[in-house]
Amino acid sequence: MPPREAELKRRLTLPGVLALSITGIMGTGTFLGAALGARIAGEASLTSWLLLFLLSLIMAGVFAELSSAYPRAGGVYEYAKQAYGRLPSFLTGWASWVAGSMSIALLILAAYEYLLPHATPGVLLSLSAGTIILLNLIAAFGIEASTLVILILTVILFLILASILLPGLLHAPVFTLHPTFKPLDKILLAALFLAESFFGWESAAYLAEETKQPRTTIPRAIILGSLIVGLTTLLLVSILLATFGADQLARMNAPLAMLAEKLYHTPLALTAVGLVIMLNLIASAASAVVTLPRLLYSMAKDRLFPHQLARIHPTLGTPLAAIIFQTLFSLAILAAALAQYDFLLTVMLPISFFTYLLMIIALPILRKRAPLHARWRLPLAWLFIPLAAGFFIILIINWILQQQAAADYLLFSASFIILGLPFYLLMEASYNPRFIIRMQDTTLPLILRWNTDTWLKDHLQTYLGDITGKRIVILGIPSLPALDWLIRKAGREGKIYLVSYSLKGLQTVQEWLLERYAHHPDWKQREAEVTFIYTESLFQRLPQSIPQVDIIIAPDVLSTVVNLDAFLLHLARILPPGGRIFLTDTINNFHLIPDPQSVADLEKLYARFHGQGFNIRVEKEIHLLANKLIIHGVKGYQDVPYI
Repeated sequence: MPPREAELKRRLTLPGVLALSITGIMGTGTFLGAALGARIAGEASLTSWLLLFLLSLIMAGVFAELSSAYPRAGGVYEYAKQAYGRLPSFLTGWASWVAGSMSIALLILAAYEYLLPHATPGVLLSLSAGTIILLNLIAAFGIEASTLVILILTVILFLILASILLPGLLHAPVFTLHPTFKPLDKILLAALFLAESFFGWESAAYLAEETKQPRTTIPRAIILGSLIVGLTTLLLVSILLATFGADQLARMNAPLAMLAEKLYHTPLALTAVGLVIMLNLIASAASAVVTLPRLLYSMAKDRLFPHQLARIHPTLGTPLAAIIFQTLFSLAILAAALAQYDFLLTVMLPISFFTYLLMIIALPILRKRAPLHARWRLPLAWLFIPLAAGFFIILIINWILQQQAAADYLLFSASFIILGLPFYLLMEASYNPRFIIRMQDTTLPLILRWNTDTWLKDHLQTYLGDITGKRIVILGIPSLPALDWLIRKAGREGKIYLVSYSLKGLQTVQEWLLERYAHHPDWKQREAEVTFIYTESLFQRLPQSIPQVDIIIAPDVLSTVVNLDAFLLHLARILPPGGRIFLTDTINNFHLIPDPQSVADLEKLYARFHGQGFNIRVEKEIHLLANKLIIHGVKGYQDVPYI
């Protein structure tokens, strides 16, 4: 039996998860959004902030219940999988991953642009890239190290923030502010662009498999984090509006810095504000650096990403491969963000809206489908769920009506999501047995008729030699030239068992044989008899109806086998000593997709075959779009015959 792979360990408690939840939710709008809101809606922007705070509490309740019911590392991907199925869950996970990856690059770049406004693009790129690598390096060394860094940053952030907000509250006439709903269109437009200030409810959910008592700890962290961020943001915005007024605030580029200068009259105040914003941006990026590899890990476990990303490092206890992959992708996004910062920031909004709408709708679907084993439930869900979903939709509609460019941004955001479809199909075609069955049922009848490639036939001739009178089992459906050669060379004393999970493929072969015999009736008397065996479980186990045979041929089956050891054991049972095997597989698809684990490590592959009594040779051939793996050998420990 192969050794059991390492798993994520439950090590986190509420303080660490809460710190990560706060930094995951607290966006740039908390510190820079007050001026933007005032420019769009004036003093009425306070209503935008209040509406977003109420939305944030509802969304926190949605994620609290979902995370309590499904305490798994996938977060939004896991909830979509439970509610909608495989393809929608992939698109949800893909959208969250793309938006999160953008946020890492944008947050770190924004931090250095704020700290060093006159720096050259090369300096900004170097500092940002170095920070991304450093944060991922910390994340790779363990979840405790990452959350400790985030916790320290959060404490420092709020201590400095308190030193500005508390005096500001004493000097600002905040009680003179009165929310208004006029003009409503401007209030909604401001809410759209300020919504990012409260996004990130899912951050803590990604740590569910590394948190102690996740059914209670994760919901508490989400709700407390949303309350802390929401109240802090409302307090800050109220102080700024009351201190400067909407008109003056709208003209400011750094309102928090102006507030600190007004309160303390010292350059140190400006330094403190710069540090607050810098810490917030870095901490938010660090939160995404920690959580996004867990999303990749969960999708890779379900083979919707290369499954190598699902490996947990046995010593570090982290998804190291996913962290490395995430680092490289973030660096690539960083290079694009340097020239397209504002554009990518706007594109992120609809992608996030898409994800959150799916989560809102998922809750009643899952409640109706089966009782959720949640320790926390959203109260008045019948009221709050349609309100939240409607609010998201109204924000988008109002944006389209207010700004001509909105439709272009929406289309571009949709293209980011749609770009995931080819990747999904590639993953399914590489790893998912059910998808492969459906695909082959659809394509095999056409492929078999038109495929005149003699590659398999030529290799069978080379490796098998004389097969006269042999009993041969073929797992899967070979090309018709190869099958034609096998039938003719085995002769009337031979016997061929064609085993496939594709019913349409078997029917196509039967039709082809009938056509052959119709044109050459004498061939049927001189060629091997063909027995067709249909099975849906070829990836799981071989049918019991397969008798003892002399040769086993399996084209493009090995990498999709679920339990390779059980598969090889059955091969050994139906072969006598000296019986031969010939297996092929397509590897390095498009020279991009990593090989399935069963064929990725050749030393382990040798050991597994040897453990079941096979002596094999393994060869690789390089082709244009993919490579071919050829395994041939005998049952027993004698030398492998090469003809």
